[in-house]
Amino acid sequence: MTAQTAGRGPRSFVRVLNYLCFRDFVIRTKSVHLIRYTLREGLRSSEILTYCHLVIIWFWGFHFTCFDQLFFMVTDKIHEVLTTGIGHIGCVSSSLRPFHSDVLGVIYNRDSEEISCCLNKESSEPFLNNLVVGSMVSLFVGAISHEAYNIKGPVTALRDVQENEKFVCDKLRHGIYEPFAALGITQDLADRYWLRTPNVTVVFKVNKIFIQTPGPDAGKQV
Repeated sequence: MTAQTAGRGPRSFVRVLNYLCFRDFVIRTKSVHLIRYTLREGLRSSEILTYCHLVIIWFWGFHFTCFDQLFFMVTDKIHEVLTTGIGHIGCVSSSLRPFHSDVLGVIYNRDSEEISCCLNKESSEPFLNNLVVGSMVSLFVGAISHEAYNIKGPVTALRDVQENEKFVCDKLRHGIYEPFAALGITQDLADRYWLRTPNVTVVFKVNKIFIQTPGPDAGKQV
């Protein structure tokens, strides 16, 4: 079972629940047999409790792992595009005027379900001037293959770029030269986009993800 199960509709969800219920039954049955075995073998009550604790830990660990993967929004497939594709982030002003900025690097935190977008402060000034903690943002990210996603959520932090984030930006910039060259875009031309200093980070919580890849699923929510 993978995290990608989360995006396959209600039938997959029902199958997962049926699977968990079946495992629940099996584990409970094994627990009964284990207790009968320990009693038959004359083990002390402390040893019986130890065995029971191990079964309980295994049981709940399995359940938490399954549900964590089931409701994990950013799948491995999305993460690949998120961290290797080209991104643009947008917001609207209080008068609903749109603003956007180029993203120079992306870091995804699975534990907090947050995305950190590294920007150049000087070229992103109109966008940043209309952004505060709590503002809703929309991140579009796409790969050379045309696979693309739109990720939305509220801003949780505005801060300076950290050293590990600068490394991510450099890695993305160097990794993009080859696919750009295949499209006829020279490195000098690509550097006009990428050779801007990442010096501000916009962090937002992932609320919704929409497929933007051209095709019949375009616009569908993950």
